[in-house]
Amino acid sequence: MVSGSLNAGAEHVLESIRPLFWFDPLEMIMHRYIRILSAACIAVVFTLTGAAFATDTSEIARAAFQAKERGQPLVAIGLFNQAMADSQLSRKQRGLLLFGRGSAYQQLGMKEAALTDLDGVVALLPDFPGGYVYRAVIWTAERRYEEALTDLQQARQLAPKDASVLLNLGNLYAQTNRLELAIESYNQIVSHRVV
Repeated sequence: MVSGSLNAGAEHVLESIRPLFWFDPLEMIMHRYIRILSAACIAVVFTLTGAAFATDTSEIARAAFQAKERGQPLVAIGLFNQAMADSQLSRKQRGLLLFGRGSAYQQLGMKEAALTDLDGVVALLPDFPGGYVYRAVIWTAERRYEEALTDLQQARQLAPKDASVLLNLGNLYAQTNRLELAIESYNQIVSHRVV
């Protein structure tokens, strides 16, 4: 009968810890929804309070880039939108804000919005290789290799020794099985690197 008392004891322990491991799928969905809603509310509050403390567009833009770097793309997008409302922005300023907002959209997986902003970057700042490179990264992820190659070739003309251009070009060549060209791009990074 010892085994019966062990089983009863084990069942008692199991019953006492079951609430720790048991979960209701609906409860989990509600918990996830509440977390997302809370994050969105915090983003809105941060944007509104950040706007109250920021007195000029450059401060708002700085806060937007900082939020993006901290991994807060919703906050960043709100701040970028606020900064871009300034009608006195130069082409360069507007282009750089679009670049920041486009990368924040990309962080959220909103590729079409990101591409729209990056198209604006390329239109406003045709000599800025970053717009072409970042857009090519999205094209590559979407398997739109010809668009990616066109953008990376343009970026390479603008910045022939830039490591990010050469790295992304090498990655694109590797992904499309043009291994000799990939190796050549990677070798150029090494040969341009300052030791």
